[in-house]
This record gives sequence, structure tokens and C-alpha cells, in this order.
Amino acid sequence: MNIVSLILSKLPTVLLSKWSDYSFPLITEGKKSRLDILADFLQEEAVKISTTSNIHLIGNNFNRVHNTVLVTTDNHDFKCLYCRVSKHKLTECKRFKKSLRKDRWRHVKRHGICYKCLLSRHDRDTCPAAPCDIENCGQSHHRLLHYPITKDIRSPGNINIKEITESATVTNINLSNCKVFLKTVPINIHGPNGVISATALLDDGSTVSLIDYELVKKLGLNGHKQIMRVSGAWNNNSLECVCEIVDLSV
Repeated sequence: MNIVSLILSKLPTVLLSKWSDYSFPLITEGKKSRLDILADFLQEEAVKISTTSNIHLIGNNFNRVHNTVLVTTDNHDFKCLYCRVSKHKLTECKRFKKSLRKDRWRHVKRHGICYKCLLSRHDRDTCPAAPCDIENCGQSHHRLLHYPITKDIRSPGNINIKEITESATVTNINLSNCKVFLKTVPINIHGPNGVISATALLDDGSTVSLIDYELVKKLGLNGHKQIMRVSGAWNNNSLECVCEIVDLSV
């Protein structure tokens, strides 16, 4: 029995269930060993547990009214959960600031971090932090999670086109001698002309949802024109095109 199997055999059922969800995408990715992945997992679980201490009950012997006090402590002995390089707050992490917004959101959701302050694990509805003030946003999220507001521009043909201030990303990986399994799901798309059955490709890394133009015409969907910039993940080449934004029901 190797050391990973030995450690896993000591974990309770609850942690084993969490370990399965946590480790599968990382093991499949193949960038880290199972032992390193397990070490990161146990460290994150230790941080979650250490943020909450025991609940103390303080009783009043005269009127028998009991007050419940929840004491929380922040343990600063652990490295940043994002960069894992040094001890600092998430709002001070240089790598987090340089990452894509969708990756920031994914990290915050994954670890149950407050959207408003990025400091504690609590409900944003009770967080005293101020809402986002970028471009008078006013939404309940931190400035580092803000998406730019699109700006309206006019085209020569009097078509109302919106300029996207952040590029969409499409990932293309060249591989050989391997099998690629894509996540697909059958769906029914509703439009003015009726219902059409189609197959949807689920892409976890995509920042936009795309639909074939011929399918849009068959459904009788109408929308507004918009400029879209598509770029790859490993080069600076990009393609700009005018697309049509439509609303549909699946």
C-alpha cells in the first residue's frame, strides 16, 4: 500500500467524498502527483476547519437566559490558497490579480469565499464590505471580480452594435495518438418557428455560448449585432467578427 492509499484509508467518509470531487480534474490534468494533490486538499480542509472554534454557552443562573457566542479565528500560518507561494490575503495575491476574471470567480466559488470582501467564508448578504464601485456598478462583489460594462457604438449601416471590452477565449489543443472524449448533452431548443432537437457541447473553459447560424434561422430567432473578438490561449492572434446575440429557451 502506497502512502496516498494509506492516508486515504484513515479519512472519514465525508472527506473521501470531497476528495473524489477535488482530485478527479487535477489527476486527469496530470500536472501534479497524487501525493501533492492530496497535500493541497488536506491543507484546504484544515483551513476550513480552523476558521471556526468551539461554540461556548454562557448561562445566567438568575433568569436562565442563555447567550450563544460563535468565536471565529483566522489562521495566518497557511500559505495563500491561490498561489501557494507565501502568506498573504487573497486581495494581495499578485497571481490572483493577473488571472482571468472567470478564473477568479471559479476560485472564489470553489472555496466558498465571500464575493464582497474576498477575506472570510461568510454570506455576502451579511458582509459589511462596500459593494463594487467600478463604473457605478453597485453589485455585491469585490472590485477584482468586476466585469466591464459593454459600451454602445454605431455602425455605418445604422445597426446597433455593442463593443465587447473583454475578449472571448477559445482553447484549441493539438494532440496526437490519443482519444478525445467530449461532454455533450441532447437538448430541445424553442423558437418562434417551433422546437428543434440538437446536441450541445459542454465547454468548461468557454466564456461565451455559441449556436450555429443555420440553426438560428430555422428557429426564427432574431437579436442584435455585436462585435466579438476571439483569441487562442497560447498566442496573440485574434479574430474580430460581427455576430448576432439572440435569446433562446432550452
